Amino acid sequence: MAKTRKINNALIRVLDQSRSIVYLVSDEQTMTYANQSCADWLGLELESMIGTSLVYSTESLSDPMQNNLKGLALPPDLFATGTVVAKEKSQASVQLRITPNNTHKPVAYMATASPIHDHRDMLSGFLVVATQPNELSEAVSTREAIDDPVKLHQALATLREKQRRLFDLRRLVGTSSGSARVRRQVESAIDSRSDVLIFGRLGTGREHVARTIFNHANTNDEDLIPLHCAITDPMQVQSTMKELASQNKKRQHDPAATTSTLLLLEVDKLDARSQQEVLGYLQLPGFSIRTISTATQELFAQESSFDQQLASHLSTLTIELPTVTQRREDLPLLAQAILEFGNDKNVKQFSGFTRQAIELICEYDWPQNLDQLTAEIENAAAQATGNIIQATDFSDRIHHAIQAQRFAAKPEVRIQLDDFLLNIEKQLVERSIAQAKGNKTKAAELLGISRAKLSRRLQQFETPEPENDPALQVDESVFKEEKIDGV
Repeated sequence: MAKTRKINNALIRVLDQSRSIVYLVSDEQTMTYANQSCADWLGLELESMIGTSLVYSTESLSDPMQNNLKGLALPPDLFATGTVVAKEKSQASVQLRITPNNTHKPVAYMATASPIHDHRDMLSGFLVVATQPNELSEAVSTREAIDDPVKLHQALATLREKQRRLFDLRRLVGTSSGSARVRRQVESAIDSRSDVLIFGRLGTGREHVARTIFNHANTNDEDLIPLHCAITDPMQVQSTMKELASQNKKRQHDPAATTSTLLLLEVDKLDARSQQEVLGYLQLPGFSIRTISTATQELFAQESSFDQQLASHLSTLTIELPTVTQRREDLPLLAQAILEFGNDKNVKQFSGFTRQAIELICEYDWPQNLDQLTAEIENAAAQATGNIIQATDFSDRIHHAIQAQRFAAKPEVRIQLDDFLLNIEKQLVERSIAQAKGNKTKAAELLGISRAKLSRRLQQFETPEPENDPALQVDESVFKEEKIDGV
C-alpha cells in the first residue's frame, strides 16, 4: 500500500511540473485535479478550480468559475457506459476551447482523454492531457456537422464567438439570410438611440431581442420601464408616462440623473385611449425618451387601426423577426443552443442529437416557433436515457404531426368534363390540319367527319381559317360573263 501511495505521489509531482495542460474529470463531470499549467492558462487560483462542475455549453454561464472552466468540459456521451471509450478503455481525441487569462479569444487545444477505471472496472473519470495549442479550425457548415454532435457544438461555439463582441442573442443563432439581416438591424439599433419597433409572430423572441438591444445600448445606469400593453389601462399608462416626464425634468437640471427607456410590450394591443395618452406625452416639448416596442405586425399595416402618428413615433427603426420555418436551415444550431442552455441548469448534461432527431426537428413546422421548440427539446431531455437526444425522445404529438404532414390528403381536383373533352377535340383537329398541311377537306377525311362539321368546330374553337387551303381557292372563270356573239 505504501509503495502504491509513493508511486501516486511521484506521478502527481510529474504532472504538477508538466508544461502541458493536465486535469482529471470525475464520472460526475467534476474537476478533481488540475496542474499549475492549467490554472496559469486560465488565470485562476488552482485551489478554487478543484471540485467545480464542468458544464458542456457555449452559453455564458451564471457561475463565474463554471464559465471560466466550461472550455475544459468533455462531451457528456463519453461518460456513458455503453460507449466504445468506456468499454474498451481506449483514448478519445477531443478539442478544447480554452480562453487564456486576460484575453477574450479562445484557443483550440487538441487533447487526449484517457478513461480511468476503479478496482471494480467501473469508469471513474478521465485524465485529460492537452499539449500544443492549434489555430481554431474554420467554421464547420451546419450540414457537415449534422452527423456529429461534437462538430455541431464546435460550430455553435464558433458562431457565438463571432457574435459575442457585439451582443448575445442566445435564441437567434444561425447562418441563414434572415438571421444575418436581424443581427445587422439589431447592431444598428444598439449603436443608435432611435426608437425601435420589433415585430413578428408569437414565439419568435421579440421581448428577448428588445431587452438585448437595451442591455447593449445602455452604457449608464439607465432603467428599463416595461409596460405590458395587452393588460394595461389608460390610468396605468398615464401614471407611467407622468413618472417618465418627471424624470425628464430632473435630467434637465441634473444631467447625471437616472434616465429610462420605455419598453412597450405588444404595443399593437394598446387601446385607443392609451394610445392617445402615450402620444400626448411623446409630443410634449422637451420630453425626450427612447422607446423599444414589440408587436405582432407592423403598425402601418393596412388592417391595423393603430394611431398613425404614434406609429410614426415608435417605428423609426423596424426589425421583423422571421419564423422558425422561414429559417429552417438554422434549426440544427438552434436546437443545439437550446440543449446546451439547459446544460447550465440541469444536473444531467447532453452532447447533442442523433441525425434522426435533427431530421425530425427540421421537418416539423413549429407553429409556435422558438417557444415550442424550446419546450419540446426540454421535454425530450427529460425523457432521454442517454446523453444524446434520440428521435424517439420527442413527444408523440410531434411524430404524429410529421406523419400527418407526410401523408396529408391532396386537395380534390374537380374535372370539368365538357371543357376537358373540348380541349382534347381541339388538339385532334389542330393535329389533323397540320398533318393535312392546311387542307381542311383532307383534314376532315382524316377525322372521319364532313368538311362542314370541321368548319363548325373551327368556329367553336375560334381557330383562324388557313390561308393556303386549296378548297378555298376560287375559280374566277365561273364569275366571268359569257360573251354573246356580236356583242
